[in-house]
Amino acid sequence: MDGVRIRKDAPKCWFMEFTHKGVLVRRSTWIEVGTDKRASRLLALQEANKERERIDVEQTTGQKQITLTAAFDRYYNEVASKENKDGGKAYLGITKRLAAALEADTTLLRDLTAAKIGEVRQAFLTSGKLVQAAKGQAGAKVVSDKGLSAGTVNQYLGVLKAVLNKCTTESWNLLSRVPEIELADLDKRCGRCLTKEEFNRLLLAAGSVHLKRLLKLLVLTGARWDVEMMSLTWDRVDLTRNTGVKLRFTNSKTAASERTLTCGDKVRDILIEMRDEQQKAGVYNPTGRIFMREDDGALVLWFDPTGAFETARKRAGLNLTETEQNDKKRKITLHTLRHTCASWMLEGDQPMYKVQAWMGHSQIQTTIDIYGHLDPNKFESAVAVLESNLDFAA
Repeated sequence: MDGVRIRKDAPKCWFMEFTHKGVLVRRSTWIEVGTDKRASRLLALQEANKERERIDVEQTTGQKQITLTAAFDRYYNEVASKENKDGGKAYLGITKRLAAALEADTTLLRDLTAAKIGEVRQAFLTSGKLVQAAKGQAGAKVVSDKGLSAGTVNQYLGVLKAVLNKCTTESWNLLSRVPEIELADLDKRCGRCLTKEEFNRLLLAAGSVHLKRLLKLLVLTGARWDVEMMSLTWDRVDLTRNTGVKLRFTNSKTAASERTLTCGDKVRDILIEMRDEQQKAGVYNPTGRIFMREDDGALVLWFDPTGAFETARKRAGLNLTETEQNDKKRKITLHTLRHTCASWMLEGDQPMYKVQAWMGHSQIQTTIDIYGHLDPNKFESAVAVLESNLDFAA
């Protein structure tokens, strides 16, 4: 008996039932019988042989052979759901896409190769999001012809590597070694920055005082709007100083990005205006968010900064071509002001390590990768110093 048959109670798929080295196997192969019964039966036999090979490896190495999906699930239950700030929600979203592309329901850990991972990396870059094909069919199908960014793809691969590394630990003992995972080439350089003249045009085009204040705060602090400035609360703003103001950003992109900035009087004056305005209106909350208020128990923004910014951008004549609009790095958004802050610091001959600290980068290499190209003459002063030491030579 070869171990595969068609069950009367489930005639659509081939069923495998056999005993191999003392292990009883009884489950569906998920291979549809279809019209070509001979061809589909051969596929079902291949699945049965894979199951026999899995049992052989388990008994030889002592490593339980599980699918990639099972590894994803275990990592979520034991690691991601407990250690990630969001309870593992982002992890679930990423592994769902990885599972579809890698056919994780049927791929055993030991069968995952560097070549397969490379194919998936390229598919994400060129074809974008993939969904899993129906069981019994080969491969995944493309549902979007727009590729994902290299940064997003590397984030996916980083999650995959974390799961596979955990599988090699003594406590899990599911994998002997992790296949090589090559990351996508990543251009970290920032895109569009505003000149001082362009920023002034944007300020003049801003229709409300609320937007003007936000634009100034973002360009003077370099803060990320969505994860730092929007979540800034009054109790993390020190207005007790005679000059300047201290801002403490704790809700940042990463733990390393959490920082305290000592800003100047322009930032101080803006925040005092905002505080006094909210106190006068009777809505000031000493521990509440600066740019948000409570409405029936929910936090809402005082105004729509994204929509207001887009209107001001158009009024200011900061227009882009259709090609540039489709280029995420060339688009002018609120995040552009963070890059503008860094570029102005470099234009003012501030050293890279100060820009690193101000922007909240954990490593100076990150700052160099993003902003290094904005300082094309960075070696000129160094060359002058070196050559000046040879002035005495004949």
